[in-house]
Amino acid sequence: QLIVISGTGSLEPDFTAMSTASLDTIHTVMRYFEADGCYNIGQMLRFLADHLLRYGFGFEAPTPQPEHGLYHPNLPVHADVTDWQRHTDPTKPTAAVLFYRSHWLSGNTAFVDALLEALEARGMNAVGVFSASLRQHSPHDNVNGASVQRFPEALKLLVDADGKPLVDVLVNTISFAMGDVNPDGATLSTWSAAGLEALNVPVLQAITSGATRWSWEGASRGLNPLDTAMNVAMPEFDGRIITVPISFKAPKGDNGIMHYVPVTDRVQQVAKQAARLAVLRRKPNRDKRIAFILTNSTSKAQSIGNAVGLDAPASLMRVFVAMQQAGYHIENLPPDGDTLMQNLIDRCSYDEIVLTEAQLANAVGRVPAETYQGWFDALPQKQRSGIMRHWGAAPGEAYVHNNHIALAGLEYGNVFVGLQPPRGYHMNPDEIYHTPDLPPPHNYYALYRWLRDEWQADAIVHMGKHGTLEWLPGKGVGLSAECYPDTFLDDLPLIYPFILNDPGEGAQAKRRTHAVIIDHLTPPMTTADGYGELAQLMQLVDEYYQVEQFDPAKLPLIQRQIWELMQQINLQEDLAVMLRRDHGDHVHEWDETTTEDGTPVTLAEMDGKDVAHLIEDMDGYLCELAGAQIRDGLHILGQMPDGDHLIDTLHALTRLPNLDVPSLPASIAAIFELKWHELLAHQGKKLSAPQQHHAAPTKQLRQHNTDCPVCAQHLVINPGKGATTTESGMRERRLVSST
Repeated sequence: QLIVISGTGSLEPDFTAMSTASLDTIHTVMRYFEADGCYNIGQMLRFLADHLLRYGFGFEAPTPQPEHGLYHPNLPVHADVTDWQRHTDPTKPTAAVLFYRSHWLSGNTAFVDALLEALEARGMNAVGVFSASLRQHSPHDNVNGASVQRFPEALKLLVDADGKPLVDVLVNTISFAMGDVNPDGATLSTWSAAGLEALNVPVLQAITSGATRWSWEGASRGLNPLDTAMNVAMPEFDGRIITVPISFKAPKGDNGIMHYVPVTDRVQQVAKQAARLAVLRRKPNRDKRIAFILTNSTSKAQSIGNAVGLDAPASLMRVFVAMQQAGYHIENLPPDGDTLMQNLIDRCSYDEIVLTEAQLANAVGRVPAETYQGWFDALPQKQRSGIMRHWGAAPGEAYVHNNHIALAGLEYGNVFVGLQPPRGYHMNPDEIYHTPDLPPPHNYYALYRWLRDEWQADAIVHMGKHGTLEWLPGKGVGLSAECYPDTFLDDLPLIYPFILNDPGEGAQAKRRTHAVIIDHLTPPMTTADGYGELAQLMQLVDEYYQVEQFDPAKLPLIQRQIWELMQQINLQEDLAVMLRRDHGDHVHEWDETTTEDGTPVTLAEMDGKDVAHLIEDMDGYLCELAGAQIRDGLHILGQMPDGDHLIDTLHALTRLPNLDVPSLPASIAAIFELKWHELLAHQGKKLSAPQQHHAAPTKQLRQHNTDCPVCAQHLVINPGKGATTTESGMRERRLVSST
């Protein structure tokens, strides 16, 4: 008998005509396929055997399969929460593994089984949850006491009747993001963040690669671009913690059918990370031990803790106070961040590789050479060879005393503060930092291993960008057991306060050290402004415009003063560049020859029109210098800018457009019927008569033509009071735009 059916689920007359079985048999077979799943396919084969071959096995009717459900090798096919809870120990932490429904239907669950087994081996309850899509959602009235408008249907299986989560950690293998991702611009926080925030458990992204294992093992970049996009970059929009690949595609048996084959050591790594996070979630705050590591990329005392844009010492003190209020055991804190840093430097700043007797006496940790040798022998062969080739046999020579590796740091109860050891020594610091394949020295590995095994840290906090752990040798994304960050950090949770305007390097930390990034604000922003000779030059340019109108005979004197001042502040080359700009109908060539009074011939030979062009260019250039954004101090965690810092920061944030919202200067220009992009293209240029009319709606603005950014700052200071101002930056009959 021959049965031909469509893969789309529709009845095709041509296929029916080709079939030799009865129409009823064809329809029944189609219903089995539409119901899907191994169970239904098995029942279909029984049905065909009984109807066509007269075997009499018996069969069940097609059974629609659930869109979401629980899975475990030891549970019934259609298990519910009650079935699962009969197999759980309420005293143990619990993990759930999310995976695609298609894997459950096809029996492609080897990687899920391996992960469940690894989690249970680490003393956890574990269950699989399959789902057609995490984007299938509906309202849920109570998730940890919160009402969630869109909560994934699959996750409802993990919330009890009181709204409490039944799990301590989620291991997700489903690709893409739960929320919407905008490929053409910024992706804003969507419903997915609210749902996961309400559930309030860590979510690990375990990667099921669509590539082969050999292609990953041989690639320095690690995962291919498709896997990186589907299983790393897009899931990051949900805030998932990025882990490692746990399976790759390979043919099963001789039939060539592809299935997912688990990678044992990578499965174990994800299970260890999940177990750590689950235990951390249940552990009372008073018992948690947290290590804070400060940046130390230059290995110089004057720059330790020099996190980009962050006042690390002051931030540490605020964090410690908040931790004490949350019940963490922290004692004997210094009075301020400066004292903390001085105490740390007294113990060791890694300026030299040999410690003083006093520093050795104050070492918070001492690792015997024999202990370290055991740790070192546990490293992969490739790492051992690389470290010995560059830094000698264990335990090395740096910071070793009496056959012990000395580790500097400070203990305040259950908190440790230490410096990240340098990536190398006896080398140029820049060369050390920017050599991607340079293995770290022995004491670098010793610190992280000591924190995990001896000091018994529950988590590590890297206090601000720039750490070096995420830049150690290894694959770019999708790390293997031979990658240094994977080996050194192992399963320790890493929390990483990171400046929010550098998502590229933040992603490096997320993808190579399973870091949880806590974005912090940039430092307060302000403008460079004019000062000293630069301010004098700006004043001379203003005087030039006044003299041009009321006393033109004095123009040569002003021009010579401008030139002399430009020489004093070394702006001659800048002037030459301005002159060579295309002025529409001509370009000036710069002649450095001077007249008897010292004025360059090029300037002396200029007519009024050319001088006007030059002054306009110079004025725009000076405004651009004065309006340049610079940092005004450092950010302190948990502390919002205030006073002038707040005004300048808000001004800086509104200088650029935000998606469809125009910038504040552009909005002000539009009020005066001016086009901001044209002003930017012709900085310093005089306005035309119609433009002057639109830009001066009041008597005051007729006297002081307006600089859009200055008006913008005025509006930030006095919202709702209009754009009129007496700021000195208001220039007569010109709209000077600065960027």
